[in-house]
Amino acid sequence: MENEILVNKIIKLTYMIYCNISIELNYRIKEATVEEKVIMGGTFMKSRGPRRLDITVRNRIHGDDNVIIDHTAPCDPTPQPRCSSDTKGSAITICALNNIKGKRNRIERGPPTSTQNDTSVSSKPRRNATSKPTANFLKSVDDKDFIRNRRIISKASHSVGMIRGPGGGGTGFRVGENYVMTARHVVIDNIKVFYEINHLQINNSNFFIEFEYLKSNQKQNPEHIFYFKDMVYENEELDTAILELEADSNRSFPPPINILESIDDERPIYLIGHPNGQPLMDDPKIEIYQYCKNDVDRANKKAGTITKHCRDYYEGIDDQQKCLFHCASQHGASGALGVMVTPRLDEPVGVLMLLRGFPNCYYSKHLSFSDEDKKDVLIVEQGVLLKSIENDMILNGSRPHLKNDIFRHPNGQPLMDDPKIEIYQYCKNDVDRANKKAGTITKDYRDHYEGIDDQQKCLFHCASQHGASGALGVMVTPHFDEPV
Repeated sequence: MENEILVNKIIKLTYMIYCNISIELNYRIKEATVEEKVIMGGTFMKSRGPRRLDITVRNRIHGDDNVIIDHTAPCDPTPQPRCSSDTKGSAITICALNNIKGKRNRIERGPPTSTQNDTSVSSKPRRNATSKPTANFLKSVDDKDFIRNRRIISKASHSVGMIRGPGGGGTGFRVGENYVMTARHVVIDNIKVFYEINHLQINNSNFFIEFEYLKSNQKQNPEHIFYFKDMVYENEELDTAILELEADSNRSFPPPINILESIDDERPIYLIGHPNGQPLMDDPKIEIYQYCKNDVDRANKKAGTITKHCRDYYEGIDDQQKCLFHCASQHGASGALGVMVTPRLDEPVGVLMLLRGFPNCYYSKHLSFSDEDKKDVLIVEQGVLLKSIENDMILNGSRPHLKNDIFRHPNGQPLMDDPKIEIYQYCKNDVDRANKKAGTITKDYRDHYEGIDDQQKCLFHCASQHGASGALGVMVTPHFDEPV
């Protein structure tokens, strides 16, 4: 009996010497950083059969989040804690497994993940061929949002409705006292008769806007349906139309978007609409795309190889009165409202309206873009800047009451001051030169600075916005503790 025990001890000792792949992990990592807690095997030797890594843990491993990494075969199955010498593929044998103390200690395969810009060691969940998928607590997209933002967007959603008609649908949103703004092509598609535009069709009972369409197969509520009376503004270049709603003494219109402003790239923008005729939804935090001619030219060539036609699939993409952005919207969302959330205002701020997508062949029923194609083709949406619509109304001078009714800023905004405005001394040469430039822009060569030389008034530069008429200018003096 004693001889057998002695023989077994000799065999075990001989085997350990033969393997000669021991790696001693004797780190004091209780107080270590995350980078120091990544413990890697260091010695790799060819043994019987495939590559094999034996790790002997002689000392206790203390602390949490320790990682032992086997990077002998990145494509092998997940290493098992114990395995025999004839195990195929990469293997790890850990002796004295119970000596590893702490929480979330684990074995991983492959090179360690860089932790320079992270506070933890990241790893993708692994799944065996016969096991069920493991839970993944890391979402692929970080779309968490502030509750304040959601409440502002929810407030804006009551102003957005779905336009329905015989020629197709779209999205529109309330502006002004009794108006709806939408994409012009949505209106034109519904008032054409035998390919001819007939404005009388605006009063068609089959052409209307429905608000509060929130779920599929929702029964239409007459309280949420409003009909159109007239098209009071249209601009083919900006693809914009403003429709007047028929008044109803028994009910009020949905609330309008009162503040229409310019885009601030640092603020989140949400797109609210009815893509493809679906219930109202929002696309959180769309990404503004900065136009790059090289990107567009390269994408246009790729689109030509897919369609077998070499033409300009990005015509009009460089329009300075419009903006480009990436979103999850679908075909049919024309007229969707882009809303910006600001830290100062608890009201939604309208900044853009969705018009179309590029390349213009992307939504064709006769074409399909593979995932590989989408990598090489620039897929981007285009919207008109609401500020461009206001500027057009100002330059044309038509229906000033309409502009004042729709673009009400800064009315509705909190009281604010513009510190230290700069007085401007009138100079006739400056004015004449500026007047010529204004004429080339408007194509209307008249006096755009008439009355600027009035001696009873003063000129100054400030950061105020259009619509601030009546604002008070206050002077501070060293003699008075009162505003002058």
